Amino acid sequence: MVTKNDLPQKAIDAAERYKDNNSYQLCPAVIEYGHLPYYCFIYKGTANLLVLKEDGSVPFFNEHVKQVALIVKNWDASGNTLRHIGIRWADDASMKKMKMLKELLEKIDNELVKKNKLDISQQIQTFIQVPDEIIRNQKTIEQSVDKGIDLFDGGFERGRITEVDQQRLRRCIVDMARAAHQQNDIQFKTSEQRKNIIKQLSSLQFSSLKLFFSIRKLRSYNKKLFNKYDPAEMKETSEMIKEDEPLEEKPEGKEVIQKTLNPRN
Repeated sequence: MVTKNDLPQKAIDAAERYKDNNSYQLCPAVIEYGHLPYYCFIYKGTANLLVLKEDGSVPFFNEHVKQVALIVKNWDASGNTLRHIGIRWADDASMKKMKMLKELLEKIDNELVKKNKLDISQQIQTFIQVPDEIIRNQKTIEQSVDKGIDLFDGGFERGRITEVDQQRLRRCIVDMARAAHQQNDIQFKTSEQRKNIIKQLSSLQFSSLKLFFSIRKLRSYNKKLFNKYDPAEMKETSEMIKEDEPLEEKPEGKEVIQKTLNPRN
């Protein structure tokens, strides 16, 4: 981790000149771009940034300065996403519930086969695809979050972040969001099919005590799945998938460029 004690006095003096009554903090890692090391100060309250060379001098705004500022902004945003959203999404409680749902559906299917209700049995396979898809994507979410947090923490522990590190971290966010989006999507797409399957099963629920309790439990599980399209849920994951786009092309990227304090020619 890089601290102010690691910087030349020239860098601290420069940070002071640009603070304009705002406190500031040092990005705790050297940002490497184009094989050159840079320091970056972030000013609290304004979110302004100042990029400095290794010798503490303030370069004019150029492509290197722009990319360093974008890397810092992206790195910070990715870390916040992982900490505040990723960890919540990676909660394995949902995985346990989906495994229980799959086991329940397989149990119901076995009963239907015994009763020679093969038409409904075939439809149950459509229902089973839902927990299967959610479980598969949940593993992707968990792996992406774990990998992303390791990358994020590792960058600060090493005291050095490169453009490649940032691309890898951003890929973790995109993979996590895409998996969550697919989890939601299959629930929305199968909503009507699931309702019809449960309706058909209801006509058989009194044919055996085992089937009766299983169908009651299935109704409970189905209520916890998404049963109608939720624009807010899909928008959140769709926006995160856009992390794959270059930050400088997005509104927040343009804002970072505007807030970079390095002098223009």
